[in-house]
Amino acid sequence: MKGNSRRSVQLGDLFTIKHGYAFKGEHFGSEGSHIVLTPGNFFDEGGFKKKGEKEKWYSGKIPEEYILSQGDLLVAMTEQAEGLLGSAALVPENSLYLHNQRLGLIQNLNGVEKRFLYFLFNSQPVRQHIRANCSGVKVRHTSPSRIYEVKVDIPPLPTQRKIAAILSAYNDLIENNLRRIKILEEMAQNLYREWFVKLRFPGHGNARFVDSPLGRIPEGWEVRTVRDLVERRKPGKLFSQKTASPEGEVPILDQGRSGIIGYHNYEPGIHASEANPVIVFANHTCYQRMVQYPFSAIQNVLPYVPSEKYKRNIYWLHWATKDLVEFNDYKGHWPEFMSKELVLPNRALCEVFGEKAESIVKLIYRLEKSNQSLCQTRDLLLTRLISGELDVSELGIDIGNLTVQAGAESPEIRSTDTTSKKKVKIETAPLPQPQKEAIVKTPEPETPDKIPAPIDEWETNEVMAVFRSFVRSKGFIERDQFIRLVAHEMGYKRVSSRIYSILKGHIIAAIRRDILETETGWVRIKTNTIEEYHPNDLIRALWSVLPKNRYSSREDTMRAAAEHLGFRRLTERARMNIKAAMRVAIRRGILKGDKEDIWRAD
Repeated sequence: MKGNSRRSVQLGDLFTIKHGYAFKGEHFGSEGSHIVLTPGNFFDEGGFKKKGEKEKWYSGKIPEEYILSQGDLLVAMTEQAEGLLGSAALVPENSLYLHNQRLGLIQNLNGVEKRFLYFLFNSQPVRQHIRANCSGVKVRHTSPSRIYEVKVDIPPLPTQRKIAAILSAYNDLIENNLRRIKILEEMAQNLYREWFVKLRFPGHGNARFVDSPLGRIPEGWEVRTVRDLVERRKPGKLFSQKTASPEGEVPILDQGRSGIIGYHNYEPGIHASEANPVIVFANHTCYQRMVQYPFSAIQNVLPYVPSEKYKRNIYWLHWATKDLVEFNDYKGHWPEFMSKELVLPNRALCEVFGEKAESIVKLIYRLEKSNQSLCQTRDLLLTRLISGELDVSELGIDIGNLTVQAGAESPEIRSTDTTSKKKVKIETAPLPQPQKEAIVKTPEPETPDKIPAPIDEWETNEVMAVFRSFVRSKGFIERDQFIRLVAHEMGYKRVSSRIYSILKGHIIAAIRRDILETETGWVRIKTNTIEEYHPNDLIRALWSVLPKNRYSSREDTMRAAAEHLGFRRLTERARMNIKAAMRVAIRRGILKGDKEDIWRAD
């Protein structure tokens, strides 16, 4: 391996681990200034997991040295859920998350690239070594001293960076698919809520409602427990992490987000298919998914289908039972799941919903299948790259310009070597061809010579975002100069009277929206962040984006309010501030809302 001299070290030679702080539980809640991280913020296969409404906010006094920075590398030292021990994650945002006591912060790196170390921690040999030397029976624990003892072979820093760039490209593709899966799941979930929770199903205007233990429901509907509606399927031979292989014909389902712990080449435990899907519930983690391919499972992965007595469409059953129970401890949740009550609609309406949900599930399945192949290829590459079996030390990989296109089969690695004839190609397992409906076109990057869209085709929110990004921290700017500079920023080389007039109108709109403030012909940004806005300003933004006589989801409304104020993205801290403004507006009777939706009180 010319140019790829590897050295054998212990992990303790490469870094130190800092213990987290014991934040007081009495200050945990749904509000606060920072989020306390737990092992629940880690995916079992590695990576950072945002928990949305389930985040633990902290309102107590915070030692500055335990506020995390973007890019900090953490390792889970307690196995809150099976397979989590030793999982590593990179902190996604600056000055928001807190370093809790069950997590180790990697510091003082010595001859190792942080992104490479992230993948090294999440490789099977390192994770297996950490698990093999942990303490505890029911809940496993490790410690810095045990992690320091793990022996690894690592390449020089330039090679580490190339390995990290290649594997990161696969992660980007996988994450892109996961985002699309989440959007599709939300579409089906929103349809379910609209029809069966808010009871705005087709023909609801003609329905007669009666009382039930769960409130008013349409006549002919029933209230039943989950136990009445489901029928368990025997999963066949159970596998484990030790008996699973990295390759094979039949996937083995586990309890984590990735869903697959490995493969085998025996008879599947469950013969699921697109025509006959099966729902699986993870007893300890509460993950639930619809499976459309033959599979086997580990212990506590529980397959089920609709019961014969109360048989309903399986797609309806999936969304009716999904998220009924939440993970609150590493224990069996099936008994609690079985005891949950839900409203059972008539069979015909469940079939109509099922037909709509089925097409969404099939799109999700294609994306999951693509991710399954991408994960397999990435994990095989991870093993070969980390071990040195696949040498990339002499490949001219531009680690600063590694591109990933949505819908691509595999990452594109650009070479910086313009003289060598050696092709820069990573051999990978073949991936399935993307389906037409799963392709997302990546917009072309703007260039100085590109002709901008006509000024009257710009969306108002996009112009507000340009205003905000351009004048951030610039102080007061004379209005005419501001218009010329912003027009140039938008791509216009000459400011016509029409451009001037329209941008002048947008300035007036930005002042009304509390984005800009003016003083005798001069303008400047009013606040740089959402956190700096007074609650009354945020309430005005919420009122402005909410349509009259219509419900809007809380999440959509928060994003719309942020865009109304010229922000292109909604950070966790900004979301917290807008939520607080929502609560104030509801208390004042300005807005009304339930757990999911919000609307004007007029």
